[in-house]
Amino acid sequence: MAADRPKERRKEEKERGKEGQSRRRKEGRRRKREAKRDRAEEGKKEGGERERQRGIEQKKERRKEKERGKEGQSRRRKEGRRRKREAKRNRAEEGKKEGERERQRGTEQKKERRKEEKERGKEGQSRRRKEGRRRKREAKRDRAEEGKKEGGERERQRGIEQKKERRKEKERGKEG
Repeated sequence: MAADRPKERRKEEKERGKEGQSRRRKEGRRRKREAKRDRAEEGKKEGGERERQRGIEQKKERRKEKERGKEGQSRRRKEGRRRKREAKRNRAEEGKKEGERERQRGTEQKKERRKEEKERGKEGQSRRRKEGRRRKREAKRDRAEEGKKEGGERERQRGIEQKKERRKEKERGKEG
């Protein structure tokens, strides 16, 4: 029958189709794998080139930044030095102020001490004056002795001569 024949044909084709199906599938899978590998390799090449280009760009960018950094370097250094100077000056000012405060404190203390000493001083004044006079006398005597030693015999002799001279004058004065 004519109607059965196309069915039959389809059935036969189906059977024939099944014969090479696994082979065809295998082949398809192989082609797919190869295509994938090729794409990956191409991607690597492209990616590598892209990476290389990006590296070059970054290098250029870094160089530009470095140059930009150098532009303001002297200004920044100048600024840093100025700040340092100001800080130093401020510390010095603070030190001066502190010194002034110390001086003021010292002056106040000195005044206070003087006042106290004056009060205390009046107590033993005559005793201290006496002591001072005694010290002065001793110092004078010590200097005289030292002078004798240093001046030597000539000085001593001159002193004796002068003494004699004065005695004579005194005697003459008494006569008149």
